[in-house]
Amino acid sequence: MTDFGKVFVDTAPFIYFIEKDINNPQYHEKVKGFFKYVYDKNETR
Repeated sequence: MTDFGKVFVDTAPFIYFIEKDINNPQYHEKVKGFFKYVYDKNETR
């Protein structure tokens, strides 16, 4: 999957990230890690 230039993400991960641990505490850290990975990966380009 490294050949793709764009990836589309559903709104749910953004909501989990914004709400932090209010409604779904088990997802916040996972989504945070995903966004950090994507951000860090794009910084190297």
